[in-house]
Amino acid sequence: KNKLKKEFRALQQFAVDNQENHIMVLAQTGMGKTEAGLLWLGEEKGFFTLPLRTCINAMYERLLDDKGICFSKKDSDGFEVALGLLHSTSVDFLSEMGKGNQSEEKLELARDQTKNYANKLVISTVDQILKFPFFYRGFEKELSALAGAKVIIDEMQAYDPKIAALIVRAIVLIDKMGGKFMIMTATMPDIYKQTILNKLGKDCHPVACETFINDELLRHRINLREESILDGIQEIVADGSDMKVLVICNTIQRAIEVFNLLENEEQISVNLLHSLFIRRDRTEKEKKIKKFAESQTAKGIWVTTQLVEASLDIDFDRLYTEMSTLDSQFQRFGRCNRKGEKEVVAPNIHIFKKDCSDKGFVYNKEIFDRSCEILDPYDQLLIKESSKMEMIASLYSNEALEGTKFKKEFEETLRQLEEIPPYEMEKNEAQKFMRDIQQVQVIPKAIFTSEGQQLCEEYESASSRAERRKLHREIEKLTVGVRSWRAKPFLTHSGIPDDMKDIFILEKPYEVETGVNLDKDIDPWD
Repeated sequence: KNKLKKEFRALQQFAVDNQENHIMVLAQTGMGKTEAGLLWLGEEKGFFTLPLRTCINAMYERLLDDKGICFSKKDSDGFEVALGLLHSTSVDFLSEMGKGNQSEEKLELARDQTKNYANKLVISTVDQILKFPFFYRGFEKELSALAGAKVIIDEMQAYDPKIAALIVRAIVLIDKMGGKFMIMTATMPDIYKQTILNKLGKDCHPVACETFINDELLRHRINLREESILDGIQEIVADGSDMKVLVICNTIQRAIEVFNLLENEEQISVNLLHSLFIRRDRTEKEKKIKKFAESQTAKGIWVTTQLVEASLDIDFDRLYTEMSTLDSQFQRFGRCNRKGEKEVVAPNIHIFKKDCSDKGFVYNKEIFDRSCEILDPYDQLLIKESSKMEMIASLYSNEALEGTKFKKEFEETLRQLEEIPPYEMEKNEAQKFMRDIQQVQVIPKAIFTSEGQQLCEEYESASSRAERRKLHREIEKLTVGVRSWRAKPFLTHSGIPDDMKDIFILEKPYEVETGVNLDKDIDPWD
């Protein structure tokens, strides 16, 4: 409240007025959602969940910033104790934030404090704190920690039907144990909201629901194209010569294809970002795209995948995108003219509807086709924020979803969770459900040969536990998650320490500019 030093926005005042209630709000970008969440927490213990690690890292930095919110308390050694960061690579991030000045013992202590929920506020992925509905051995720790706390779930629309069902079940159990929840999201299928209200029943804490939009802020005029994004290369190049252009493809292979076509243009800066870069390179690319987006003078093109939809706070002048489902599209829109400060006389978002590269694997085909039908009447028009919400409501209404795979997955998963017997599952099994269970962590062969092998040898000969932990993190920075069914024939474990059973070497090419290429073999003469 002291940091804001101005009147609360409508959403923020709503959060203050409903501190004793559950809250579900739909709110567009720029409504002050983060501050609203903190105001709702008040003096109580809290958990703030986001869908991706990159979102969480950015939130952690923002909350700690002494020039901003500064949600912080240091111990006598200057180490943060009020705010905790909880995800699988949080120690690496904390080490990088501290520029390697912290001792291994302090880093491990910070991790252990947060793993035991000792901080006032924990920033976390949902798989770390909301998997207790599986009733695995040891679930009581998470549920009891949340029983006397408040949980903020941000960007609900980012979760698939199965994870959404798990979150709904978790919310019901949190209410029964005396905890409170706040859902803040830009869009949300109505089936989620209605199911939550129905499952909570009449005996729960009151649920305050509201929508916050500003139709005076006009940010996006769209151009629907009955062609492939590959047909727009020359137009992308022309725009990239004098503005910041973002290209979003549905698959990694299409993104690489577009990047290779654009890279031939010598006078334009072209970069590529997707999920098949090793962790170290991906971190550097994420820093680079944020710096590029923040620059007032930068010009060029970034080619990406849906990775940027919810994970990065970036703002570009022009967006070229393959068609996807509406919730995904509107997340992509938010990466262009984010603050509504640029003119939108001509279309600033170009959507290519033909030859979309997902082929039904990335997005539910029924939802995809319906999204195209709903969006068609808005071609060449300025789209109001209220119109976006109306379109989402139409797309995900109970009537529209009747008989779809989307609804069946959501309802069946929720039913199974409600009937699951206690203590029949191990914790790691629950963790696998929350993540992509088809992924395996690999080090590309070229990276292992040039760097990984030496690190693995040093790890095996290290004499202290602290040194081994540090080397283990260095090795993990060289890994990337790939689909196991694609990678399995090309995996080896030779040269990897025996106690790193979940890391493999991938016999596929890797380039710093383009990442892992699963469609090519390693050149034996290279």
